[in-house]
Amino acid sequence: MDAREGRSGLFAPTRDRALVLTWVFAGTVAALVGSKLVTRHWMIDGTTFYNVWRTTPMYDLPPNTQGAYLYSPLFAQIIEPLTRLPWWQFSALWLAAACVTYVWLVHPVGWFWAIPLLALGLEDATIGNTAWLLALACVVGMRWPAAWAIPILTKLTTGVGLVWFVARRDWRALAIAGGSTAVAAGVSWLVAPQLWVEWFTFLSNNRNRDVILLVRVALAVGIVWYASLKDRAWLIPVAMYLATPVLMVYGLGMLAAIPRLLSPSAQAKAREPFGRPSDFARRVLDLSPRR
Repeated sequence: MDAREGRSGLFAPTRDRALVLTWVFAGTVAALVGSKLVTRHWMIDGTTFYNVWRTTPMYDLPPNTQGAYLYSPLFAQIIEPLTRLPWWQFSALWLAAACVTYVWLVHPVGWFWAIPLLALGLEDATIGNTAWLLALACVVGMRWPAAWAIPILTKLTTGVGLVWFVARRDWRALAIAGGSTAVAAGVSWLVAPQLWVEWFTFLSNNRNRDVILLVRVALAVGIVWYASLKDRAWLIPVAMYLATPVLMVYGLGMLAAIPRLLSPSAQAKAREPFGRPSDFARRVLDLSPRR
């Protein structure tokens, strides 16, 4: 059968080529991460979180310095019980939490897509950062808006997802997200007001005047607004990554939230079989228009 005649909605060339590009991109990222692991300390960011209560003052180190803690005091307070464990237990639990979360996030689309998406979270898991947590908050936050307190109180600009509720005039969800953040921060303030003073001072002294960041955040706002109007929630993790204060490879882990934000029909289509490898390759390489 001619390749063009064999095309259908099941084997759409767009989906085939998107899968190939995803695998190529993820493979490149995995190779880069693998090369870094040879020379870089294991769980380097996890070490920062583990030692957050051992660094005095907590916000003494400037950004871009190894061991510098940048998040709010609330995050440090939440993980404080974990920091009392031996390092090997802390790092094992942190890694396990990241891995389980990533597997759960990508599960709806099947392993053809899941494997490259998991590769995008490889660096985040191995350095012990929080892209997995932000991805989880994004997915959960679409149903329970209070979860948006997590990105707001960690990497502030990744809270750009709240624009979704603004564009839809869902003031109730926006109020829940904002109120939950305020309540959580308020309780934390009552427990350790001095830490919040130090954090605000830290943010003030290290204000990012990067014009490129402002442009990225503005573009991210536009993406979320468009996503809301077109009902394409899967674009929110893309906007969150774009709005990250510092664009790093580990942040790509946030894209693992995409499968859970696709419509049920899109998830089902992604899981559809791709056929034999030879047929798949023929469709990918066939550049003629569809009939």
